[in-house]
Amino acid sequence: MMCVIAFLAIARAGAYMKHQSRICIDMELWDKLSSWAKAIHENACAHGWHDEKKPDDHWLCMVMTEVAEAVEADRKGRRFTSENRQEYEMRLDAVGDSREVTITAYESCIKGTLEEEFADIVIRILDFVYEKYGEAMTWSPKAMISHHHHSSFTESAFRLVRLMTYDATPEVLSMSVLYMYDWADCLGVDLDYHITAKMKYNECRPYKHNNKKY
Repeated sequence: MMCVIAFLAIARAGAYMKHQSRICIDMELWDKLSSWAKAIHENACAHGWHDEKKPDDHWLCMVMTEVAEAVEADRKGRRFTSENRQEYEMRLDAVGDSREVTITAYESCIKGTLEEEFADIVIRILDFVYEKYGEAMTWSPKAMISHHHHSSFTESAFRLVRLMTYDATPEVLSMSVLYMYDWADCLGVDLDYHITAKMKYNECRPYKHNNKKY
């Protein structure tokens, strides 16, 4: 049954399996995603984002908003450069309140970039994964999916949305994360670097990020 679901999800996403993704879910990535999902969800709970039980559609919609923000960042040419990275890491070494230093460094150097939005997409997926499955989540080691390497940015974004809205099974969620790693790799985005940076920033933000509704 899971194989049928995976095949339908791939077909609906428009992802032709002409070549395997360069990234697979081995034990190292499995452990990392599981650890991140737990930490991300715990931080989201501490900031009030899970005070009320919400349906899957809500969390999938929140992923879609990050995809839309990534499209806007690409439209505006907002990329994280080597100069931005150098400044960001220099600012993190500044003396002062660690929370304020982290917030200032991130907002000065990374905020609004394509790299931030890619990190947000994965963070949203991982938060949803833990909300839905908790530590029982089984990352599929057989999940394989690649975005079309010659597609436009908007086409790649749309295929991800189509994939994610098919079914929120472990197989499809695994494929969605792999899709992001493959897409990031093609664009030269250091996804792990930006996920950890955004997680650190999110930990320092105020409750409900200054009273957002959701």
